[in-house]
Amino acid sequence: MNLLKKFERDTSQQYLPEIDVLRFIAIITVMILHFNTAFFRENALFIQFPYEYKSYFHFLNIGGGVWLFFGISGFILALPFLKAGKISNLKRYFRRRIVRIEPPYLIALTFFFIVHIVMGTKGLSELTNHYLASLAYAHNYIYKDWSLILPVAWSLEIEAQFYILMPALLFVILRLKSIYLRVVFYIFFATLSLTFDFFEYKDLNDYMAFFICGIMTADFFVNIRFRQHWLWSALFSVSLVIFYWTEFPVIRVISLFLLLLSSLNSQELSFFLKNRVLANIGAMCYSLYLLHYPFYYLAMKIFTNYLTVGDNMKLNFLVQAIIFIPLSIFLISFFYLWIEKPFMKARFSKKIS
Repeated sequence: MNLLKKFERDTSQQYLPEIDVLRFIAIITVMILHFNTAFFRENALFIQFPYEYKSYFHFLNIGGGVWLFFGISGFILALPFLKAGKISNLKRYFRRRIVRIEPPYLIALTFFFIVHIVMGTKGLSELTNHYLASLAYAHNYIYKDWSLILPVAWSLEIEAQFYILMPALLFVILRLKSIYLRVVFYIFFATLSLTFDFFEYKDLNDYMAFFICGIMTADFFVNIRFRQHWLWSALFSVSLVIFYWTEFPVIRVISLFLLLLSSLNSQELSFFLKNRVLANIGAMCYSLYLLHYPFYYLAMKIFTNYLTVGDNMKLNFLVQAIIFIPLSIFLISFFYLWIEKPFMKARFSKKIS
């Protein structure tokens, strides 16, 4: 029990284990996606397989875990403002965002910058330019491509844009006293996001509908009391399947909202949604997100061909996934405990600032 306590998220807000379990679902599906990519890129026997037949998950949008993260961010960041009913203490808000997110990102980005230099993947000048662009959360705009240093950082740039915009968004929302008017506002912004593409590469508007799902969920959580019913558990299960299965953006957004809302009201699935082990892994999601991608590529480059036995693609994939995904969680947990978790503490945030 004491070991589990070490991994629990430090938060100044009401702790909701369901949100950390949703983080677990999001990060584990993203990790499966990137393990899948690394395995088939580095495995000499299976590299020629058509993409649509690779792994067990070719029919799912398992990369949709990033969209789930966006929805969770919308919920978590909007919740304290909606509870207070006003926009206040923005200095504390931005201080918490910077101290909470920046140090682990800076450490990871700088470490992999040095790794790329040592490996000689690109020239020092080019690597430095990519490093500085990622450091400024501007790589998407400057290069219109994944970060050369840390590819997963593209979504952190989207998150940073949302952090800046969200107080202004909440300022407008809180001026709308009727929940019905706010729902109209949410639908308008989600429709805008799904309809228009203002920039040729990834930007906040492309994903705003997912953040809006989180904000609307927080609004409902604060202002509406729902009756407990077994249908919430059924709705959670169905929404989870649809969210990862559908190809239709509108259905994906609706299923995300229902997934977030039902997770907070499902009693029958509390054994899953309040599971401490899953919640603790979910609490590590930021560290896992920063480090898992390069770990899998290195692990597959070194080990996958030596561990391949026979020509059964799915069996080899499953065996290696069972080895390396839990191993990555174990190893990255030290980064979480020693680097990320100290910056979660509100008093540490104030001291650093």
